Amino acid sequence: MGGVNKLLLRIDGVPLVRRQLDALLAAGIGEIVVVLGHEADRILPLLPRHGVVVVRNDAYHLGQQGSVLAGLAALSGEADTVLVMLGDLPLLEAADLRELLAAWESRAEGCRAMLPVHAGSRGNPVVVERGVVTAVLARGDTQAGLRGFIDAHAASVARFAAPSDHYTFDLDTPADIERLERRLGRRVEGWDRQAPAAGRAQGDRAEGRTDTAGD
Repeated sequence: MGGVNKLLLRIDGVPLVRRQLDALLAAGIGEIVVVLGHEADRILPLLPRHGVVVVRNDAYHLGQQGSVLAGLAALSGEADTVLVMLGDLPLLEAADLRELLAAWESRAEGCRAMLPVHAGSRGNPVVVERGVVTAVLARGDTQAGLRGFIDAHAASVARFAAPSDHYTFDLDTPADIERLERRLGRRVEGWDRQAPAAGRAQGDRAEGRTDTAGD
């Protein structure tokens, strides 16, 4: 991202991390765990003072799956359904989350996980049953993590045919931010538009990427 902290990007004055949390809260998610790593002290003040559990993953540099496991380990254990969501999905709204959870509720027998797919691209969030969380934590594999478990049990994973790219439109490069600005028709604040051209070129090539989402 060329030094940009994407969670601090502001859309209509609202930081991206807060937009994500607002969508979760509006969708009626009962328990929310936020995993922070890079520049955690800059992000923490933006979180609600109540209603979320914050976990710090100091080993975030070792990969995303370590953060996923840290979040799963912090859950209370009361919910029978767990939704794992990345923090860089700027178009995702509460209606999208409710839509995904409705599909989960009507899943076929034997389905243990569900992931959204749009135009051939695998997206986020991912929904799993409590048993999957228990199994992943028991393995404690910070490299394969939840994604490795899902890939290894494909027969019990359902694919939700997402009607929009809200589940797959993520931010990985400055070019993605520019793409978002074109999509929104207005500026996104909190980043340097003089970012290296290489970052933009990489993002432009990624326009047609598939399966870029972490979990």
